[in-house]
Amino acid sequence: MSDMDERLKLNEKKDQTEKAEGKRGVRLLSQVIALIICLLISFTVWLAVHYREDRKDEPVETGGEAFGGYSDVTSVL
Repeated sequence: MSDMDERLKLNEKKDQTEKAEGKRGVRLLSQVIALIICLLISFTVWLAVHYREDRKDEPVETGGEAFGGYSDVTSVL
């Protein structure tokens, strides 16, 4: 009887280990999917910021306020 009890305990432990490994695999897969989604979103935002249609029409010299402020300072000097 004790051998049978030990076998049952080992089988239960093995089942619990397999369940834990299965949960770990699902968790890892969900984290990988979430990472891929985040990377796609960040790439989309990067594309939207760097390749907007209205930026193509602007000349490079007047692209921002900082450059305009800098040119005012140098014109005074």
